[in-house]
Amino acid sequence: MNANNIHWLDNDDHLDQDEKLPDNVLDEEPEGGFVPLGMAGPLTVVFSKIQKRVFKLKAAELRGLSLEVVLGTAWVKYRLAQLESPDAGDAGLLGKNPAERLSSSIVKACQEVGPYVEALERKAGVWMDSDGELLVSGNELWRPSDGSVMPHGIQGGYVYPAVKCSGFDLHTPMARPEEVQRVLEAFRSFEWSTPMAAEIVLGWLGIAFIATAAHRRPHILVTGPAGCGKSTLIEQVALLLGDKAAAVTGAPTLVGLNQLLRDRACSAVVIDEFEADGRSTRSKQTFEVARSAYSLQEGDAGLVHGSPTGTAVSYRIAAPFLAAGISPGRLEPADQSRWLILEALRLSPAKRSQGALLADDEAAVLGQRLGRLFVGRWASFQANLAVVRAAIRAGGGDARLSDTLGYPLAAYSTFLRPEVITAGEADQLVAAAEVAERAESQVVHDEVECLTRILTYVTTFELREGLQEVKRRLSIGQALKRVVADVSTTESIASRLAQLGIRVRLTAEGWVVMVANSSSHAELRKVFSSSKWSSGGWPIVLNRLPGGAQSVQRLGQGMPSCRVTLFHLPAELMPTHLRLAA
Repeated sequence: MNANNIHWLDNDDHLDQDEKLPDNVLDEEPEGGFVPLGMAGPLTVVFSKIQKRVFKLKAAELRGLSLEVVLGTAWVKYRLAQLESPDAGDAGLLGKNPAERLSSSIVKACQEVGPYVEALERKAGVWMDSDGELLVSGNELWRPSDGSVMPHGIQGGYVYPAVKCSGFDLHTPMARPEEVQRVLEAFRSFEWSTPMAAEIVLGWLGIAFIATAAHRRPHILVTGPAGCGKSTLIEQVALLLGDKAAAVTGAPTLVGLNQLLRDRACSAVVIDEFEADGRSTRSKQTFEVARSAYSLQEGDAGLVHGSPTGTAVSYRIAAPFLAAGISPGRLEPADQSRWLILEALRLSPAKRSQGALLADDEAAVLGQRLGRLFVGRWASFQANLAVVRAAIRAGGGDARLSDTLGYPLAAYSTFLRPEVITAGEADQLVAAAEVAERAESQVVHDEVECLTRILTYVTTFELREGLQEVKRRLSIGQALKRVVADVSTTESIASRLAQLGIRVRLTAEGWVVMVANSSSHAELRKVFSSSKWSSGGWPIVLNRLPGGAQSVQRLGQGMPSCRVTLFHLPAELMPTHLRLAA
């Protein structure tokens, strides 16, 4: 469905002078009819002008009562009366009865549009219009900037169907300053070890309200011991978001997430009991979906996977995630830069009894008012975002951190007041959020992760203890440390390391580690099993380490020479006396 091919069929102003007026348009025709949206395989896709909805019609639904339900009884009967004449319609419809002519004309109009593009259909949510302003689609289609209401249908090349929505609307009162503070105090009633945690959660709520219009959708991972209130926080956020949230317990599957969000009017995903399970890939799949959802734009295909039928299946999810768990699983470096980790502490009895949490009905009302307030301050949010992002960059953060942390901080400032934050205020906000510390802790380079994978791999080594040969389970890092400490007594360890494709050697520049480059090395493939280097690629990454270089070396006695990547031995593996000497 090309946006340029969509026209209202009852408005001559939308037709070019040389374009033939469609045969189902007359000034006196009754309410009803359709806008052709294209073909979805064998299905004919139309926008019903009487129901204000999109319908995908099977061949059997293009006639009789089904057609009257979709397009309007009066309109269908009127068109049938028009088509009674033998010469009504074009030549392709001659010889058919009026009902067949009407069905054929609908199919033909949709075929002329082309394939239906579902991404051009904007359902319930907050969207950005072509002029940069917001459009809120629900029971009404309206602009927060001026309160104007527009008809559901085609706007700016997109289809806005009428969708029942129980969230905020044009007539919802905006949250008052004391109501914003009430929600903030509820989040502050939890015991946080992370600075600005309550403010970040409040700001994340703002992003959730406008998720479909945002360019970035940061995620929050709340972790902490049992009894710190993680589940209670999830409940509070779900109540505030109402039908804008898809709340689940436990890590969902990729398919399950897509089915849950596909036809729902939600803007965020909140997950309780988000725990890693070594027997399942659900946690990993959730991180994968969240990675895509962080920056998915309307023209993107999203996550594309194969299917048993051989056709590609696309998962398009544009929602910020809020997850809570004691042991949520391992985050890849790409995930760590998209998730803000908030650490909660076990609540003290005194803190529990303060009673600052929101009641269910109170949260439902305040959530709608917060949403109405935030969309009304869209211009302020955009200006705040530019100021806060600049402050984060100046404070030591990179572009990704300025998005991941900048969005909720800017949203928090937008909730507090309509005026744009000053540069000095943004600097104070960034300092309170400890951006420099976050920037340092969130940088996890692939080369460091790859080296850690090698050094922590545990396998069996043969050792001499006194006069006996014994077998011990050691990590590769422990084995390297023993070799460096006393080369003369560790021939068996060095031999085992050579089998693993690894050697440590003293050179003129100091101790270096060598790792075989071959992606078919059986032992190294075991070392990197189930990691991102399981099929190879580690030489490129290890080459970025200090002293990284390519060479041809022999890893052990009697072994042929092979290509290796060598780098300086990490200082922590050097024995104390050698470290002091250096």
